[in-house]
Amino acid sequence: MSTTLENGAIATVENRPSQLRCAMPRSYEPPTAVERGLDHLPGRHRHCSAIVNRGRADGCCCRFGHNCDVPVTVTAVELAAHVRRLRDGTPRTVLVAIDGEGGAGKSTLASLLAATLGGATVVCLDDFARPTVPGWDRQRMIRQVLDPLRTGRPGRYQRWDWATDAGAEWHDVPTGGVVIVEGVSATRQDLSDRWDLTVWVSTPRDLRLERGLARDGDAMRRQWLDVWMPEEDAYVAGERPAERADFIVDGR
Repeated sequence: MSTTLENGAIATVENRPSQLRCAMPRSYEPPTAVERGLDHLPGRHRHCSAIVNRGRADGCCCRFGHNCDVPVTVTAVELAAHVRRLRDGTPRTVLVAIDGEGGAGKSTLASLLAATLGGATVVCLDDFARPTVPGWDRQRMIRQVLDPLRTGRPGRYQRWDWATDAGAEWHDVPTGGVVIVEGVSATRQDLSDRWDLTVWVSTPRDLRLERGLARDGDAMRRQWLDVWMPEEDAYVAGERPAERADFIVDGR
């Protein structure tokens, strides 16, 4: 179905209710992390109404029955509402990470989220990928984007051109508002303390491959099947990012 976003843009979203995996009533609007004083806590504690006792062996549990160890599946529109509440509750930059395997729909979701929020900046981790570096250049992304934003300074990074293996144009990342970082392994464990909210985009393997080949051409089939998809499988098996995400979005 088509829906009109707050800024007047038209987007296509799924015409079905979100499948919330907790017992929160549909009218419940969780307070922001800042409102609850929980912005220092990791992961799912930010979007439940829990009064957290960090000494409890069984973690936290909110009065709506939400198990904070279980991600919540939402639509793109519902995700935007959660991010908006975070943005409106703090003067600092809100950092959102969108993770998922290749072809899952991360870039599409990031663009839709930015259009819905208005003024959000999207940073694509493909801009940090280079042939001589496995995955993407994590240290350069931290140095040029995450570290400055976390200390209240604007980020500035150079897109890396894969074909020429050389630096290309520079991009500015302003402070304040929302910065969305999207790409494979964006929510890897060694970056878990950097994000205000994390998202996993879940999409069937066959559809991801179909999308990837439509974008990159059939000449890249062996690269997808023999290199990229096995690397992603290893990442998912080793770090289980879907289980650690704050929210899950269906990428179909």
